[in-house]
Amino acid sequence: MTLYPFWFDFHVKLPVNASPFLLQSGMKGGGVYDDFLNILLFAPFGFGLAAKFRRRGFSGRTTLILALIAGAVFSYGIEFLQNYVPSRDSGWHDVFTNTAGSVAGFAAFELFGKLTLRFLATVESALAKLLIPWRAAWVICLYFVICFCASIYLQREAEPRNWDPSCLLVVGNAAAGRPGTGWRGEFDRLEFWEHAIPGDIAGKLTTGDRTAVNSFGSTADYEFSGAGPYKDAKGNLPDLAWKTSVATSLNTTPNIMDGKSWLTSAVPVTKLIRNIEKANQFSIHLVCAPSSIEGVDSRIVTISRASGLMDLDLRQEDANLVFWFRNPLSASHAILAWYIPNAFAPNQKRDILFTYDGANLSLYVDGQKESKKYELGPGTVLARLIRRVKPSELEGYKYIYYALLFFPAGILLGIACRGQSTKRIVMYFLLGAALVIPPIVLEIIFVHFIGRTRSIGDIALGFFLAVGGSLWINSDVPGRNTAFADVKTSMVFWK
Repeated sequence: MTLYPFWFDFHVKLPVNASPFLLQSGMKGGGVYDDFLNILLFAPFGFGLAAKFRRRGFSGRTTLILALIAGAVFSYGIEFLQNYVPSRDSGWHDVFTNTAGSVAGFAAFELFGKLTLRFLATVESALAKLLIPWRAAWVICLYFVICFCASIYLQREAEPRNWDPSCLLVVGNAAAGRPGTGWRGEFDRLEFWEHAIPGDIAGKLTTGDRTAVNSFGSTADYEFSGAGPYKDAKGNLPDLAWKTSVATSLNTTPNIMDGKSWLTSAVPVTKLIRNIEKANQFSIHLVCAPSSIEGVDSRIVTISRASGLMDLDLRQEDANLVFWFRNPLSASHAILAWYIPNAFAPNQKRDILFTYDGANLSLYVDGQKESKKYELGPGTVLARLIRRVKPSELEGYKYIYYALLFFPAGILLGIACRGQSTKRIVMYFLLGAALVIPPIVLEIIFVHFIGRTRSIGDIALGFFLAVGGSLWINSDVPGRNTAFADVKTSMVFWK
């Protein structure tokens, strides 16, 4: 988590005369809540160090000093590496709070460490007695059924199922038509689909290749030539006609937006909205060129109401492209928008396609897919319960969610397989099947019940996290048939 998103750039330019060893941002602070999370992150580290050092006969004072030094060195190493992760910000503030967390872990061990270790050893021993093979199968199956049902419920919070059917389709502004929100530039084409578009077709479409797209079929297709009004070539959506703000002249220049006039449907696009809600997928394609990028904060395409409510909002902020759409997760979090930096340049045409598959939003610009991901999975919904979610952390929430789901499952499997007399090859086969089947089942659920695109990477992620849990729970076991040797030794030591 501390090095997420794992994109390193060791050629990053630091401030003039700055040394990476001094950490580039000096002192950084994120508020009391972030300080608490930094302390909490390193508390188990300090607790574990204290347990190991004290067990080896180190005094309390020596253990405290070692925990403080280890916490500081470890935290500094993380912050140093964050110098070379462009989306992260390194600083001494985190070193101080992480080190405090390591010391807090030492203090926690001194206060109730013996009680905690006894309790954990008792729980592990009870689980080992409970998880005999046939019973373990039922327990683990029940565990996954509960987790999968929770995953479906959480994933539904990212579905576009709370759209307002009375919204209008507007190009070059929002339906409210507030001063200063009108977009300036050239607008050539707008298309909608009520489903996601495969990556190979999306790439061809945004290079101007229409051959594959024609067979794929769009729901609506507006081509802006002539004075208007502009008709949907598919005949599914209403015409778009020019509208202007009060005390300004109506724009009559074909496909040129002047910021004072915009295009809007006379009636709501209810059919499009209902079909998107039903399909839980959509795609939007536009070809446009902004006239400027400095001091710009304007709407390019919206599905909105005159009251200001929006179902979909695609806008330009300076050179940045911003996309937001309504769902139960984002309805109360306008900040949960996707910011794509430096997507625009003055008077340079961009061929843009956003496509949403029920969980993942992808972007293609001029034939190239945006490398960063925008994932609204169950991890994001779960994270919202405990913190203010950030668009830059969406992929990280998925990693945390999969860890919470599959790592404990691996622990249960690791305990259940201890001391079994089954032949080694058969045991490895059964264990492998038990580790790989649940991630596959979860992916099938997401693909067939949610509609999202399948991901081999997510299956591999679940599998390796389950393997990690199975290995971790047995890491202190000296031999295959001495499952609790280390635990028993610890209990005797504390007695």
